[in-house]
Amino acid sequence: MTQEIITRENPFHHNKSIRVGLARVPYDDTSGIKGGVVCLAGWVLPGGRRTQDYTTAYKMAEAMDELMRAPVGAAVIG
Repeated sequence: MTQEIITRENPFHHNKSIRVGLARVPYDDTSGIKGGVVCLAGWVLPGGRRTQDYTTAYKMAEAMDELMRAPVGAAVIG
């Protein structure tokens, strides 16, 4: 009996993943139905939402980096 080994690229190391300072927005090139929702390949934003727009993903990485660098209690959201 042979065993089939399935390998998949780790999205954290995908060449399209975006890194800004401390923040990282991973790119996942898999698509399909996940949790009853159709997911297309793209950048995975906080909360699991995806986008195929590079600018949106990059701006999210910038905002995440800013929040991570802010002193505790100093971040104002809204």
